[in-house]
Amino acid sequence: MRTSFTVRRILMSFDLDALSIALNAPKLDLGPAPKLSAEQKQVLADAKATRANRGKGDIVNRALAAVDAENNLEGARLAMEAVKQFPDSMPAYLAGAVALDRLGYLAEALNFFGEALKLSPENPTICGLLGGTAERAKQLELSVKFYRKAIQLAPDDAGHVCNLAGVLRTLGHFAEAIEVLRNQIYVAPENYALWNTLGTVLQEQGEPEQSLTFFHEAVRLKPDFARAYHNLGSTLTDLGRYKD
Repeated sequence: MRTSFTVRRILMSFDLDALSIALNAPKLDLGPAPKLSAEQKQVLADAKATRANRGKGDIVNRALAAVDAENNLEGARLAMEAVKQFPDSMPAYLAGAVALDRLGYLAEALNFFGEALKLSPENPTICGLLGGTAERAKQLELSVKFYRKAIQLAPDDAGHVCNLAGVLRTLGHFAEAIEVLRNQIYVAPENYALWNTLGTVLQEQGEPEQSLTFFHEAVRLKPDFARAYHNLGSTLTDLGRYKD
């Protein structure tokens, strides 16, 4: 497999010796990088175990280990070297994608996730990560596309459904977001995150009274669900119902 022109350009833009990034696109100021998400940790663990990683020397494993330890600059550096040596290594692209995402180079991360997806086209986790990176890069229509693909590949994963609904909510596509969530609630009525997300959509749509039902149900299903408690309290405050 030949490395795409875009990825080759990115590779040439990295100053590997100085361990610094000198990309054409500006780095987004996203504040402190968050901890690795559960989804990112899982995809890295899967990458370490995959057969595609065998016979690639230890540089791919070193890249994965660096990213897993949240040493993102070193992880990016090692992943760039790994991709040069092994352009058909899906784990190398994943390591580079996660590192670039966490460093704030979202456009470049999208390219690397895209290369990983070409090598593993039926992987719903990669689709979900692509959707998340596109969302953070404000490429919302692209985010919707990949969240939909993730749901198609893993229809029982409520996380992808909540993420899709969140982007649709941001786009103002409230009816579509509500439909997506309600359909999933019929399948998984005990999933508290679905109820909470549907409440946020209704609240954003200007129906705070209706949203209360869904926040209450999220709290009932998971009494320690802090986000739902916050949404419930915020909505009651907005309605002036301080005693509720």
